Amino acid sequence: SGWWTPLRSAAAAVLLIALGATATIIVRNNLAPDTPTATEQTVLPADPIHVSRVIDFDDTPLPDVVTRIEEVYGIEVTGLPSDATEMTLTLHYEGPADELIEAINETLGTHLDIKTEN
Repeated sequence: SGWWTPLRSAAAAVLLIALGATATIIVRNNLAPDTPTATEQTVLPADPIHVSRVIDFDDTPLPDVVTRIEEVYGIEVTGLPSDATEMTLTLHYEGPADELIEAINETLGTHLDIKTEN
């Protein structure tokens, strides 16, 4: 007992539920047991283009590179050149997808792009 008990109870009642790519935060205030209250707030996921990830390639053909980028970042890459199977990439990368695509374009002279909803 003591003044910190309600604070400890309130802190323990904070719950984060991750559902797919979105999260719902539910906060329960248990300071007054007879009047429970709940506040719900939906938190939208970050734009997958700007989410930082780690990805590695070792002498990997460009079509496989693009497929892996799409899987890891949850995006769609367009602009694969017709001679893409002749291009390979060896790379360790940590960062967002848009900067990775830019680095690949500069390195291989390609014009890959990230498909957007607009």
